[in-house]
Amino acid sequence: MMPMSTSSKYHSRVTEVSEHHCYHCGLPVPDNTGINIDIKGSAKPMCCFGCLAVCQAIQAAGLDDYYQDRQTPANSRLDIVPASLHELQAFDNPQVQQSFVYSGKNQLKEASLILEGITCAACVWLNESYLKKLGGVHSVIINYATHRAQITWDDNQIKLSTILEGINNIGYRAYPYDPQSQEAVFDSEKKSLLKRLGLAAILGMQVMILAVAMYSDNGLVMESGVRTFFRWLSLGLTLPVIIYAADPFTKNALRNIKNMKIGMDVSVSLGLAVAFIASTYATVTGYGHIYFDAIAMFVFFLLSAKYFELNARRHTANRIEAVTQRTPLMATKINEKNIEETLPASVIKKGDILLVRPGEIVPVDGVIIAGQSSLDESLMTGESYPVLRQSGDQVIGGSINRDHPVKIRVTHIAQDTILATLARLVERAQSEKPAIALLADRIAAYFVTIVLLISLASGGYWWLVTPELAIPVIIAILIVACPCALSLATPTAFSTAMGFLTSRGILLTKGNKFQVLARASHFIFDKTGTLTTGKFKLKKVTTYGKLTKAEVLSIASALETGSAHPLANALKNHSDVIAEPATDIISHPGLGLAGLVNNTKWFIGSSKFINSICTQSVTGQDEFNTKPGKTGETKVYLANQENLVAGFLFADEVRDDAADLIKKLLSVNKTVSLLTGDHGAPAEYVAKQVGINNVIASKTPQEKLDYVKALQEKGHVVVMVGDGINDAPVLACADVSIAIGEGAALAAVSSDIVLVTDKISRIYTAFRLAEKTMSVLKQNLSWALLYNTVAITLAISAVVTPWMAAIGMSASSLIVVLNSIRLRHTTV
Repeated sequence: MMPMSTSSKYHSRVTEVSEHHCYHCGLPVPDNTGINIDIKGSAKPMCCFGCLAVCQAIQAAGLDDYYQDRQTPANSRLDIVPASLHELQAFDNPQVQQSFVYSGKNQLKEASLILEGITCAACVWLNESYLKKLGGVHSVIINYATHRAQITWDDNQIKLSTILEGINNIGYRAYPYDPQSQEAVFDSEKKSLLKRLGLAAILGMQVMILAVAMYSDNGLVMESGVRTFFRWLSLGLTLPVIIYAADPFTKNALRNIKNMKIGMDVSVSLGLAVAFIASTYATVTGYGHIYFDAIAMFVFFLLSAKYFELNARRHTANRIEAVTQRTPLMATKINEKNIEETLPASVIKKGDILLVRPGEIVPVDGVIIAGQSSLDESLMTGESYPVLRQSGDQVIGGSINRDHPVKIRVTHIAQDTILATLARLVERAQSEKPAIALLADRIAAYFVTIVLLISLASGGYWWLVTPELAIPVIIAILIVACPCALSLATPTAFSTAMGFLTSRGILLTKGNKFQVLARASHFIFDKTGTLTTGKFKLKKVTTYGKLTKAEVLSIASALETGSAHPLANALKNHSDVIAEPATDIISHPGLGLAGLVNNTKWFIGSSKFINSICTQSVTGQDEFNTKPGKTGETKVYLANQENLVAGFLFADEVRDDAADLIKKLLSVNKTVSLLTGDHGAPAEYVAKQVGINNVIASKTPQEKLDYVKALQEKGHVVVMVGDGINDAPVLACADVSIAIGEGAALAAVSSDIVLVTDKISRIYTAFRLAEKTMSVLKQNLSWALLYNTVAITLAISAVVTPWMAAIGMSASSLIVVLNSIRLRHTTV
């Protein structure tokens, strides 16, 4: 028999242990990880997401033969990557980046990553500070609640692989975000936490029983030999708690010290270390107090607080993911031969034709080219009832097809879809901190250092006065001080509020504006598309010359071809003639349009606009024989430079819940105004319908801007609500801007809040929740500051013992988390 080659031996070994060892690195696979990858039709197990990501990169680079050609298993992290993949730098490969990297302008790229090892606000600060110092990194925003990082960099100056390497260098781990991997991280973190918590609970109870026996006896009955045995037994029971249960705090503390950053885990670990060393010394020498009960209790309560915090973070992340991540992995493509192909959604390209059957989720953004059906767009609107969509209508990725099959032409893919854009906005908002949160972070940054100095000074004092109290005082101060209450005070409350808003179709895109919204004093509303539905219907066409109605509609439609204004859509939908788009179009915001149609200069817009250009004035003409002030109808005129040619009468409907919104705002003493470019009569009509008394009509965009600035100069905090299309300048100027509209428009706006539901009354929900969230934040911070002031003072005075400190510190963190969770059940 011929000897087996090294390669054969290795392949044989892989075959035998493939179910229990990582296919990539050969290390044992932890129980129930559930991480697998398809290799040539066979599911192969992976030990971690790092190996999974590298394996995917190897596949994307066309290097699948690496696994057949390698001669020996990997001996190090560097060995598990083939040499050719080092040259490609794996994650710098555009194919690898396609699923999680968004390419912007000027070579700027943005990626969403999951960070492992984040335990507190200090970890967030360390990663953000370190990465911002790397040349080419434009911004780094890390969300403590979800442990996700939004990183923007210049691909000409720095590569993603360098950024990932930098994160690894400071002791953390990063890999591309996807909902499944984030859920797996939560599961892994929860299982690990429960194991440590269970160990601390079981062994802690035994230590407490022994401690109670020794404390209650106080040397009266118990023999010295029994007491000594109880001490050694307590040491043995506490050792696993220190080594395993408290291991995350120790590792994080060492990492912080290595990176010259003093965080919460430094004081926690130092307190545990001092207590354990002092107790061990007392056990060995037979002299002095032991604190094994305080150690076990402290670790148990600290892990309990971490567990509650993890559940709060997971609940918030799941609520947000339910809105921003609901697209299928596979899609049905109709190829050139009209044959159906089932392909991964990630390989679909712009222009492809897809078939979406009843019950399926629309995988990407597109336009229906065949069929009609009812689509459940609750993902975007928050409303459960389906909406009829037919040929020519836009559909949004993530919508559910309810009735009939439809064919769609893909318009946006992957990171360019409306859903992906809104997801990035929400993620950015979650990571941006209001001013009060920044203040808390600044306090927490110095808190631990101050506590360490206080503990040393207090220990020195008691060593001189009453030496036996020195060690207990130092331990009590280190344990009782609670920087985590400060660190958790803002992110838990803010993240909970974000989840609440997102689930109701209110997307906060700039987190630092949430605090401003809570102080709002003046709400200003646009009319068309805001207080009204914006779904105009052309009721009447009046001609003033020789042109027929069909001809004037064709000219008007040609002028409005590129406009997204609701009136323009009504004109285009009403015209039976497919007109060639006008040329040399000049937009006059808030007034109208001008352009060339068949070599003739035409103008369409308000009476004010037409009167400023046309020789023939609108005044005195037959104004449709109507009184718009009583109907809320809107008039638009068509003219050339000499003659008024036609007039168009449009009708719009007031939103069902607009009056309720205004009533609620007025009931809490907020000033409400209607600011519009439309003329007085329709504006007054809508204002009367919804209950607004202050109406400012017939204003140009510049005049709107001047009005808002004048209010701000008087000290008002202004919230501007518009459709995000024609109100860009005034929205940008307002203290808080709220855009309300539909899909494509929402993705394009840069408003502070985006309303993706047609329920305008949700604006009041956002305002009231902002008020309540700020109230909770202040409660959390006040409690954290009050607790630490009182607790540290008592610990310095030797009133608080180490076991009391353990309960107090953990309870403080738990109170902050539970107080924040109350926001989930807010009723507004």
